[in-house]
Amino acid sequence: MSLALITFLRYFLAYYILAYAISKILDNQFYPLHAYLEYKAVDLYPMQLTWVYMSSNYEYQALIGWGELIASLLLLSRRTYLLGAVIMFPLLGNIVLLNYINDICVKLNSSTYLLVNIVLLASQGGRLWKLFITNQSISKKEYPTLHPRWASYVKYGLIVLALLIVGHRYWENWTATQSLNEAKKDPMHGVWEVVSSEGINNDSIVSMESKLFFEAHRYVFIKGEKSTWLPYTIDPASNAIQLTGRDSLEVNIQYKITQDTLMHMQWHSPNDTLVLDLEFKEQYRRRD
Repeated sequence: MSLALITFLRYFLAYYILAYAISKILDNQFYPLHAYLEYKAVDLYPMQLTWVYMSSNYEYQALIGWGELIASLLLLSRRTYLLGAVIMFPLLGNIVLLNYINDICVKLNSSTYLLVNIVLLASQGGRLWKLFITNQSISKKEYPTLHPRWASYVKYGLIVLALLIVGHRYWENWTATQSLNEAKKDPMHGVWEVVSSEGINNDSIVSMESKLFFEAHRYVFIKGEKSTWLPYTIDPASNAIQLTGRDSLEVNIQYKITQDTLMHMQWHSPNDTLVLDLEFKEQYRRRD
């Protein structure tokens, strides 16, 4: 297998796994969802149950994250990539197993990463066989040498690329963590239940039995006869919320919260104009 292909594969794998690693360590991959807590565990789909477990157990996800981070950093060096691939194999194997058993939607992605990792291991399969199976000594791996002038360019170019990959992935996840933390400060973050309404009709996406779950990733889950997830933006200065959805759905809401437990909404959409009163029910607090 060519050195160029191996280099591409190990940087490819490190680039993608670093995103998962840092997001687990910064605690923004499995953020808690109020909507899932509305159901009994037996009523949750396996994917939802896995999400609830991971979001409530930071230590476990951080342990996996640190393992992925160490393995990814080792992949970025030609001298240590084999050790990185060995460490990465059980981590990815565990993730792929969870994804298939629990029917999690990223099965193709995780399978691709595991396949790439297996290819990297196979590139030095003979040496691994001697080390782990036949208990034989192995010699130092020799690589083709380049002209000294080009070797220097390639070496420092790969170092810069590795630093850019790590820096980009950290910045990407740090900003995502900041966004989640800001969303948790939204005044309506948590679970609200409709207690009175005016103007509800058959086309309305809310009803008197509805609950609204404002989540940390700025989505609202409206549970009712027409349960749906909608992204929202908020302008606290003008007490305004805007929901967007499929078929160019756009809902403009004016809200007013009193006593921290009651919220009055004026809801304007193409289908209806509603007046809702909601009562605050709970907010999921994890590891407080």
